[in-house]
Amino acid sequence: MKKLLVVDACISAGESRTRVLLDAFLEACNGFEVQTINLKNNAVCAFDKDMLLKRNADIAADNFDGEEYNLAKAVKSADVIVLAAPYWDLSFPTVVKAFIEHIMVTNLTFGYTETGVRGLCGATEFVYITTAGGFIGRPNFGFDYLAAIFKMLGIKKAHCISAEGLDIAGFDVGGAMAKTCEEVKKAADEL
Repeated sequence: MKKLLVVDACISAGESRTRVLLDAFLEACNGFEVQTINLKNNAVCAFDKDMLLKRNADIAADNFDGEEYNLAKAVKSADVIVLAAPYWDLSFPTVVKAFIEHIMVTNLTFGYTETGVRGLCGATEFVYITTAGGFIGRPNFGFDYLAAIFKMLGIKKAHCISAEGLDIAGFDVGGAMAKTCEEVKKAADEL
């Protein structure tokens, strides 16, 4: 059975519109073994000097047995990765960046060759689900950054599904959410 890794960065304390979309996606997703990493509850912290020194020593020793590599191993072993996060401050909440720091592990999720970087992850697709109070437009800093990160890890197919304009006065929020729920269901069905 294929593995679906869900990275849940729906960190809103109240009703999360991003979570509504993620739930619709998961309800429509069949035929996958699902592993969820909840960044709100997982206490993923930003790297500090000591963590970086330990990681560098582990890379030199080719030792990735510690639990600090569990996130990277989950990404490496997934067939499809879905990340759901609200559009905050032109990208996403900081916990997503901390997650990225934990999965970018040389010789585990990517490596270097004489011609450059080579991704070591087996996933075929990355799906980004987001919601925005305004309209994102181009460039989409959050998605563009994440698509580049996952491409570096070897995941070439990436797409973004977003509900936008949700805080605009007079905007049809219900209609936008319903339309985007259908889009996420279709994307899940096509995996």
